[in-house]
Amino acid sequence: VMSGTGGLTINGGTQILSGANTYTGNTNVASGAGLNLTGSIASTLSNAGTTNVNGGKVGGKTTNTGTLTAQNGTLAAIDNNAGQATLTNSTAGAVTNAQNATFSATGGTLASATNAGTMTLGTGNTVTGNVTNNGSLTLNGNTINGTLAAQSGNLTVTASNSQAGSLSGAGNGTLNGGLTLTNASDTYSGVLSGQGGLTVNGGAQTLTGDNTYTG
Repeated sequence: VMSGTGGLTINGGTQILSGANTYTGNTNVASGAGLNLTGSIASTLSNAGTTNVNGGKVGGKTTNTGTLTAQNGTLAAIDNNAGQATLTNSTAGAVTNAQNATFSATGGTLASATNAGTMTLGTGNTVTGNVTNNGSLTLNGNTINGTLAAQSGNLTVTASNSQAGSLSGAGNGTLNGGLTLTNASDTYSGVLSGQGGLTVNGGAQTLTGDNTYTG
């Protein structure tokens, strides 16, 4: 266990941290270096290399410009900036995915998600808050408890069991699967196309676009 006010920088090789570390300085993983976190760090993580949060925990915000994976891990928040992030059965706070970044989550829980790049939310994943899309967003059997704000870019639904609370925005979408709204209260002015369908199970949803979906 490392404590204190200093930080840790990994400039080469791959470091394994398995203890419950409490140091309050930053953890920096340089390009070409790696971190395998099976324990925990209390503060922020800056990753430009390869980091695997394998059952571990990051207490502060993670800024990723490299390759970040999490399996059964816990991350306080993620800024995925020109990086690649993949979460499997992991918990994260607010996720921000930048224009040139890719992010995917299968299983696990996210507090919220804001996308300007390429994002896929898959089977068993739950977003407890809102999802805001200005990039390329694919929903594949996940649940959004808040509002799906399709502001711009494109939205694709590929599984019949994808859910959101409500739908808003002007970005166009393709329903290859079905989308269910459970607490609708918004206006959507984009165009939904595709062979899938839309189900409103609660509330009132307003559609003002010339939708062409056939489900």
